[in-house]
Amino acid sequence: MTDRLNFDPKNIPLPDFSSNTYVTIRRALIADEESPGITSEAEALQHLRDQWEEENGILRARYEAQLEEDQAIAEARNEEAAEEQRTKDAERKAREDELAKKAEEKRTPLYSFKQGVGVGYIRQQIHPYAKKLMAARKYVPLWYFLREATAEAKERNKEAIDNNRFQTAMDLIPPSL
Repeated sequence: MTDRLNFDPKNIPLPDFSSNTYVTIRRALIADEESPGITSEAEALQHLRDQWEEENGILRARYEAQLEEDQAIAEARNEEAAEEQRTKDAERKAREDELAKKAEEKRTPLYSFKQGVGVGYIRQQIHPYAKKLMAARKYVPLWYFLREATAEAKERNKEAIDNNRFQTAMDLIPPSL
């Protein structure tokens, strides 16, 4: 593998080959017998520019290939991460389904209703204190659901009705002078 380029070759400016820095190189190209076609300062200058463009073109192509390779690697990693996430989601869903199935198996089944059959049992009246606790969603001792508590609830209800009737009757009687 070749060394990675840490820069974009497009950003490298074309050197000024006509400056005094390159005088020696231009003169050497003119004097060199193995470089035919270079007989003047302008031809030497053009030759240097052509060489630089060629080298820079090679670097640009290498840099573009490097960018494409990096992009392909990033896409492959993203695809692997997405596949891994899909696998994790599928496993989590399978676990949730399994837990839901186990919970369904443990759930107490509801009694089936038969159409056309009357109700043979009507729940006895619940104690008022138990109703109050249930409405507040608090703990209700089991005693309040026993027969003694329901009998007490019936008595209290009867007393409340009798008291209300008595109070209503008293309200209808005009006060004495």
